[in-house]
Amino acid sequence: LAAKLAQRVVEEEYRTEINRLVQLTAARYIEALLTQDAVTIAQDTLESQQANLRTSQLLYEQGVAARFDVLANSAAVAQAEQRL
Repeated sequence: LAAKLAQRVVEEEYRTEINRLVQLTAARYIEALLTQDAVTIAQDTLESQQANLRTSQLLYEQGVAARFDVLANSAAVAQAEQRL
């Protein structure tokens, strides 16, 4: 009887550990997906800020935009690069 109870305890501990590992694996997978999405968003933001910088540089060269706009967009690009 004691041996059977000990075997049941071991089996239950095994099942508990398997469940914990499955839950941990699922959580890590979801974290990986969220991180991947965050990287995609950061890359898109960087591309958008780079386009804004190019536009402001062209407008500045044509005398339509202020130097401040170029500097502000340049700073935005630098911030977007840091997020990657």
